Amino acid sequence: QQQQQQVWQHHPRGADLLLGAFAAAVRCAHSDLRVRPFPPAFLIANNHSRGNNTTANGNSESSNNKTRVDAGGGGGVMENKDFAALLQAVDAFPAASTLSPSTEAQQGQSPTSSSTRDPAALARWVLSAGRFTLNLCSPATYGLILDSAGVKSRLAAPAFIFEVAFDADTSASQEFARNKEQYGSVLAFHGTGLDSVYSILRSGFCSHLNKTGLFGEGTYLSYDLAVATDFMRPGMTWPRSTLGRKLSCVFVCEVIKHPSVKFPGSQTDNVVESETIPSTYILVPNNVMVRPKYIFVHVDEPPSLPAHMAQRQSWCSRNKGLLLLLTYILVLLFIGACSSPWCRRIIQKWWLALRRP
Repeated sequence: QQQQQQVWQHHPRGADLLLGAFAAAVRCAHSDLRVRPFPPAFLIANNHSRGNNTTANGNSESSNNKTRVDAGGGGGVMENKDFAALLQAVDAFPAASTLSPSTEAQQGQSPTSSSTRDPAALARWVLSAGRFTLNLCSPATYGLILDSAGVKSRLAAPAFIFEVAFDADTSASQEFARNKEQYGSVLAFHGTGLDSVYSILRSGFCSHLNKTGLFGEGTYLSYDLAVATDFMRPGMTWPRSTLGRKLSCVFVCEVIKHPSVKFPGSQTDNVVESETIPSTYILVPNNVMVRPKYIFVHVDEPPSLPAHMAQRQSWCSRNKGLLLLLTYILVLLFIGACSSPWCRRIIQKWWLALRRP
């Protein structure tokens, strides 16, 4: 965990995007589905017999939290997702560039449940739990990506381009590499809301959570970047983000050319009428056959503060006691200097030197 946190210190803009995506997931109407995985520190185990208002399917919701029954826990344990406290912690996120590994991580320990309710500790949890990094690319990468994807028309370039670098040692990465070597792959685009970016990066595409589209169940992508941008939905980040207060994203994905993937011209699963996949679409019913490779980030609303101002404000807010102490010392030094005879003589000499013609 400490190693992962140190990696993100070298990619502050990528950390900024991931924290912004997490914040958007917490704010959205479907936060119970978007915040996956959910930070354990904000789960509250309750006894089922305490009189919670639970629906027939075992779910209950209030304005402050959402409740679910633990199906494997003996039938009496419930987990409340404290979204009210989670939102407060997200709004208090420090600037990503100021985060450093926690004391527990430096000592090789896991953060305690109480400590991770601290905004900085929650931010470290968001960054340390995934096996990937987001590397900021140069603007020239935009043209190279479009050329690799076979896109001829050029839309307005995104404000930021990030490469999604997954850990090659994970079983998911190794399986994807084997499938890519066996079947080959193509690049395609997937526009989505900022509130979905966190779960996609952490858990991959989950086609079973998508609404069934016109051509069947699965994840929809397009060869046409213009089509994908139509599905972008801007989302709010958090006050100290240096990327922007409101962002929208398009994923550039690698799609395995597996027989299960439906490319243009393939027969659909639509039982009402026989149709084929249009020329610009790809339908991936199997989640392991698609993976993000790049993210195009568009800024819909600029940051509340410039990057250096946000960092300075974050440092000042975390060191208020030190600043007060330094101010007090400076005041004492000024008073002592003004009452010193030696200082008075220097001021008189300086004043006389100024008045000489």
